Amino acid sequence: QNARQAQRHWGEKVQEVRDDWNRRRTWQHDVHFSAQIAMCMRLHIKSQHECILRQLQMAAVDGIIVPSAFTDDDTRSFLGWTGFEVVSHHAAEFRRRIEGMFAAPPNDKTLNNTMRRAGLVPSHSWSDGWGGKACFTYDATKRASYG
Repeated sequence: QNARQAQRHWGEKVQEVRDDWNRRRTWQHDVHFSAQIAMCMRLHIKSQHECILRQLQMAAVDGIIVPSAFTDDDTRSFLGWTGFEVVSHHAAEFRRRIEGMFAAPPNDKTLNNTMRRAGLVPSHSWSDGWGGKACFTYDATKRASYG
């Protein structure tokens, strides 16, 4: 029952995030963004990870995070993202956007595990990462299967 509810939630949420991404014409802001979405589709990524990808892209466009170098290698990145840093004075907004993807307000452990499953982990503590004091970097050993 809970698994079905979660699957339904993420199916609805990914459509909502896609609509926002399209309305904002996010793909026009960086040549990598369309390729990242294509990679996402090609790999049949779960809805939660697609939501993270699109939220990262929109946050970058809005100046809330600063991306590290992008790559086309899906084995060395989260769908092209090698890392990012939260702009410290936008830390609360970034966290609010990620929390907003969930059906109910998530606790810290859930938020951290969500990023960990994507392979995006802070170079120091989680609070430093969320607060813009440490970069999130891709670590394949931390990433859960995209499947």
